[in-house]
Amino acid sequence: MRKYPVIIALVIAALAILNTIGCRERVASLPGPEPTATPIPTAGPTPVGTLIDDFGSVLDGKWISYGDSSDTGSFASATPGYDSTGYALALKVTSVCGGGDWGYWLCVELAGGSATDISSAQGIRFHIKEPLTNQLDLVLLSSATSNNYKYTFSPTSGWGEMNVPFSSFTQDTSDGTTISQALAQSQRVCWAVMACPAMIDAWLDHVVIY
Repeated sequence: MRKYPVIIALVIAALAILNTIGCRERVASLPGPEPTATPIPTAGPTPVGTLIDDFGSVLDGKWISYGDSSDTGSFASATPGYDSTGYALALKVTSVCGGGDWGYWLCVELAGGSATDISSAQGIRFHIKEPLTNQLDLVLLSSATSNNYKYTFSPTSGWGEMNVPFSSFTQDTSDGTTISQALAQSQRVCWAVMACPAMIDAWLDHVVIY
């Protein structure tokens, strides 16, 4: 009869370990999930110094989103844009702790998901607002890295311009690559919601790699 207390103790220990895993800190610099939806390829590599998107009434297939089981979100074209005219991308996310480590990611494909060289670029510029000023991670996904380069920021409640040099991107843990190597094999730029719990109502407009 002594085996039953031993079995109960093992079950309790296993549940404690699972609970710890489910609540560990989300880190955007670690490899993120792959999108569940198949992205629509763009025409070719993203040229440096050109507009990535100023948004129209219909979003094209280079914008994708994905996340873990605890986060729900959606994005769509909405009005008005940052200059009080035209369109912007509106992102709404409900982020809840405990369902995974990925958070929720909104990404733009730079070359249909294939690696493309933007190492001659200086940075990325965009307009953004988020009334609750929640923290976001701007993440560069690259086939050259095992840990993502990222830049953490808090948008303002009203429209503001973010001008982020790629030299400001860092890794939480170095994998031995440089930002230049990452840029040479870039695949996506993502705006990642890693905070939880959080309600996100972010608006994005006029995205440029310069």
